[in-house]
Amino acid sequence: MLLENQKNNVIYYESSEKLDAPWIEEKSIRHTFADGKGEIELKKSVTKIGCLAFSSQSKMTSLIIPDCITEIEYSAFSDCCGMKKLVIGNSVKKIGSGAFEFCLSLEDLTIGTSVEIIEDNAFFDCMSLKSLIIPASVKEIGWCAFADCQDLTSVIIPDSVKKSLMMHLKDVTACQRKLRKKYQR
Repeated sequence: MLLENQKNNVIYYESSEKLDAPWIEEKSIRHTFADGKGEIELKKSVTKIGCLAFSSQSKMTSLIIPDCITEIEYSAFSDCCGMKKLVIGNSVKKIGSGAFEFCLSLEDLTIGTSVEIIEDNAFFDCMSLKSLIIPASVKEIGWCAFADCQDLTSVIIPDSVKKSLMMHLKDVTACQRKLRKKYQR
């Protein structure tokens, strides 16, 4: 779904129906949808995707977060259980707590090259995620950020990560038990 002529202030998505959320009405200047593809053109002042903004949009299957966004707040996309592909733009610095939790179908994740903080439970229970590459910009990974990612078998964590609670030894989940053997921190 990556588009050659992708605009800096447009959220691109695929879905079986047009997304409907109050946040979209408040923060966009245009929202189009045709043939399973949607575009949400954001107002120039929008730099954050707000708390619960797209929560429970179960029909959405893919999402591209544009480079105008610098922060994804608490549970912004939680319970988007149909989402299979996610691309987080290169200007995002912070992924909030539970931002993508319960995205049960998420298989393909690209984290932008400016992300510095991945907060607690950010990708909790993304059980279809198979591999994970943390970019070198990340300095901190919160508690259980990738907990219960049961299919996760490949993880690359750069040396830039100075604080990581994702492999905490107490209350270790199935995902973390598999990975702890490979990646003791």
